[in-house]
Formats: sequence, C-alpha cells, structure tokens
Amino acid sequence: MPTRVSLDTRAEPQQSRRGSGWIVPLLVAMLVLGVGIGVLGPGTDAEPVAPAGTAAADPEAPMDLHDDEDHGGHGVGQLPTSGVVAGAGGARRGAAGFPAGFPRTQEGAAAAATVFLQALTSTGVYEPVVRRRILTAVGDPSWLSAQRAGIEAAIGAEARALGLDDKGQPPADRVVLSTIRPAWGAYRVAAFSPEAAEVVIWYYTERGVVARQGDPPQGTWRTSTLRLRWTGDWKVTALPAHRDGPVPDFAPRSAPPIFERARLLGTAWRLYANTET
Repeated sequence: MPTRVSLDTRAEPQQSRRGSGWIVPLLVAMLVLGVGIGVLGPGTDAEPVAPAGTAAADPEAPMDLHDDEDHGGHGVGQLPTSGVVAGAGGARRGAAGFPAGFPRTQEGAAAAATVFLQALTSTGVYEPVVRRRILTAVGDPSWLSAQRAGIEAAIGAEARALGLDDKGQPPADRVVLSTIRPAWGAYRVAAFSPEAAEVVIWYYTERGVVARQGDPPQGTWRTSTLRLRWTGDWKVTALPAHRDGPVPDFAPRSAPPIFERARLLGTAWRLYANTET
C-alpha cells in the first residue's frame, strides 16, 4: 500500500504548526511569501526529455501554462485523471518517515515531486535540525554537497523576510501557518527520462505569520517547478522554483471546477487521483 502524507489542515486553520516534534512541520506545507525558493543545483547526468507533444520547461523563461494544441485550453472540457495521489506514493517509508520507493515512471516522478514540494515549503525548513532531516530525505546527495551554502542562504533569507528568528520561530504572540492543496489544482510532467524528470504543480496555498487568534493567512494560487534525478529513487536536484498564478475565476478557498482548470491550463495537465471538486 502506498504511504501517505496528509495535506488536509482545514479542520484546524488557526493552530500553531510550531510543535516540538519535527514530524508535524513535515506534514504541513508552506508556500514562500513573496520570495520563492529557487536555488538550482547541478545538472543531471542525462537531461529529461519532454513527453510527446510537450516541451521541456525553462525555469528562467516566462512560463507558458497553456498547451499549444488547444490554444490555451479554451474549449477544453476536462483534464485526464492520473493514478497519482497528492501527498502519497512510494512502496515504503524512507528517511525521516517520508514516502520512498517511487516507481521509475512519469507518475512515480509526479508523486515524488508532490511529496517533496510539501516538505520543501513546510515551516520545518526554517528549523535547522528539521531542515537537515528534510533535505537529507528528499535531496540528491551530490546536489546537497555542492549547493549546501546556497540552500542555507536562500532559506535563511526567507525566514528573515517572514520575521522568524534563527531557530525558525515567529514572535511570541504570533504563529506561522501554512498549507498547500495540490488536489485542488493539477500537475504536468514537463520533461522525463529514466534518469531525470521535471514536474510542474499548480495548487492553492494559504501561508503566513498571523496573530494566534487571528484569521488564517490570505490564500493564493501558485505554480511550482521541481527537478528530480533518479538515484535508486527520485530525489530533487534543486529547491522548488515558484511562480504566481494562474488564478481561477471562482471564489477563493475552494477547488475550482474541472472545466475551469482545463480552461486555464490545457490538456498537457493531469488531475490527481484524489482531486477535489
């Protein structure tokens, strides 16, 4: 049975995620506010190849979220549903309790990327001890060895921008709250080979530092790109690159209808098996 990481925190939107245990932060995903993590690691040994009918995404170029064949998704009625479960996958538990043993397939890479996005945008990355466990669990060892200083600098800058201290803690009267909802969005495999993959995920997020008894953070829609390498399992070779939008034409804090996702994204995208509507 695939292992699972829960992404659902709606039942307790104002509860602090700063518990003493390090597992809890791993289960609460966070999207970086205003400054996306975008440190790129070394290239893969074999470049991923775009699946038929698609082109590999260039993270330095403006993102074209639409599929060329349907001219931006207009008129597309629905997106295909994959076998990828958002927040789950793998045949076993690996380091730090994360799902591991992902298939060496496009769906396996997409499942791994979704779990890794959750971990790498969680509040736990701001706590030094937890951060090391997360990076060791999800990161390609050669990338970590070569880019450790840059990774630490990028995460430290984000922590300071949020008003967190060196231990990743908010002020005493405030809490840092975060969640991401990939099952409200969709994903696409922008490039794939047996050695490397690039996965793009569109999702809703609520994230920020707020008063303990205040309202939850304001939500937004973001798109994140993750690069992975096969090292006996899928591992990331760069921190996620984040972009804003696209924003659906429906009320916030809810999953947009399937036809709206298709209109925004185009047919190259896939729904998760546990997609919410």
